[in-house]
Amino acid sequence: MTKPNFFILGAPKCGTTSVATWLSQHPEAFVSNPKEPRYFNSDWKLPFRISDEASYERLFESAAGYSAIGEATTGYLVSDVAVPHILKYRPDAHFVVCLRNPVDLFFSLHAQRLKEGMESLADPKSAWDAQTERIQGKAIPVGCPEPKLLHYDRYCRLGTQMERLLEQIERPRLHVLFIEDLNDNANRAYRRLCTFLGLQPYSLPEYRPRNRRSIPRSLLLAQLLRVSGVLKRRVGLPPLGIGERIRNLNQRDSRIAVEPRFRSLLVEHFSDEVTRLERLLSRDLSHWREVRSGPALPYTSPDE
Repeated sequence: MTKPNFFILGAPKCGTTSVATWLSQHPEAFVSNPKEPRYFNSDWKLPFRISDEASYERLFESAAGYSAIGEATTGYLVSDVAVPHILKYRPDAHFVVCLRNPVDLFFSLHAQRLKEGMESLADPKSAWDAQTERIQGKAIPVGCPEPKLLHYDRYCRLGTQMERLLEQIERPRLHVLFIEDLNDNANRAYRRLCTFLGLQPYSLPEYRPRNRRSIPRSLLLAQLLRVSGVLKRRVGLPPLGIGERIRNLNQRDSRIAVEPRFRSLLVEHFSDEVTRLERLLSRDLSHWREVRSGPALPYTSPDE
């Protein structure tokens, strides 16, 4: 029986899809399909989660002979139980975490929830302010199966999550990738990742970010597509690709006007998280505390 020996834990919207794709192209590495089986996320009610061990291990049936075998479920880092469950299943596991400015993570994750049909509030500040009510299970959009998926603050507390992770594993078993490093020099970042996983150096094509960020033209249509997709899977109807084509037609560019005052609020809100990351990872992240000035700014992300 072949078990995974490395896990990309998250965070979401931090380049994990690109990293998993890179590794899947390496002749000595195997990445599960789907890349996010979500098996160890048992504390979250997630769609399409593989919930039994036999089904999970079938994902790795053809992985024999590979040096690095893994998966990339981005909800593991924020989960309370995923890492302990992984360590019980594979005590010698190695871990990869991708990080970015938590303020940028919030905007990107909010846009992703809109695209998925899980979020009904198009304005980022309104979605941020709605968290208190939503974490209590109130005002949850019909397309969202788990209220915690809309708890953006929890997702973005990267310092807290990393601190918890490093209380459970030794630092040499963890490799951290920052999204700016992927953008600045993807090949160097990839070489370091290969070294960490014990893989031979392997050349990358030019880095092209995956999962570029977009938002729906119609939130109602996005939510209807979400619900219909879940229902079809539950009754066992095969995917025909029609919903995906409609979903793509329903997307538009995701430049969102961000008021500097709101961004400043978020920068201050996450300041302690950034400080915690600097201490844990011995890296200067002072540029994450910068607040852009001027009128409402279009928010764009280089990787989403």
